[in-house]
Amino acid sequence: MSLVPCPECGNQVSTLAEHCPNCGCPGTLFPSPDLSIGDTVRFGANPTTGEALQWRVARLQEGHALLVATTVLTTMPYGPEGGCPWERSDVRAWLNAVFPEAWLSKEERQHVTAVALHNEESAEWGTPGGADTEDYCFCMSYQEALRYFTGNAQRAVGTPWWLRTPGIESSYTATVSGFGVINANGQESHTEGIGVLPALWIETSVADR
Repeated sequence: MSLVPCPECGNQVSTLAEHCPNCGCPGTLFPSPDLSIGDTVRFGANPTTGEALQWRVARLQEGHALLVATTVLTTMPYGPEGGCPWERSDVRAWLNAVFPEAWLSKEERQHVTAVALHNEESAEWGTPGGADTEDYCFCMSYQEALRYFTGNAQRAVGTPWWLRTPGIESSYTATVSGFGVINANGQESHTEGIGVLPALWIETSVADR
């Protein structure tokens, strides 16, 4: 435990506090300037249980941290039968509309950074990935799942989860198994029971361990 200044009022607050006792600022906004790749941080909360959402720091760059959730938040089809690229997927719509409103406070949403995403074609099959997009919350791509996880054990969250890269054909989307194995062939995009594991960039000054 350590004391840090509240970003709203400057009052010294424990990093374990759920909110600033002086102004009520959410504890997830208290600064942790000494982040390292692989750290686990809290950001957001389950809207049903109130439990803090846990993220792994996957990358640090110019005062920002790429966070990947340590557990899937929901299961849903990636898109309709017949498939669709990331830009028109149901998962993208959920991550950029439903998730921020339900899981992040207004103050937390202000510290999430929109990023330009390159939506690559399938590395194995050449299936087109669609147009590049700008997103606040997103799924990992096939290449990012290789780059930001050290192996299957780190990718394993107990439930299969979607990548945003197409699979063997346009009606399939790449996935990661519950044991962390990347499936470049993918699952049919309308498959039920595949999880959504979100990623986002935030300012490192508001990451809370």
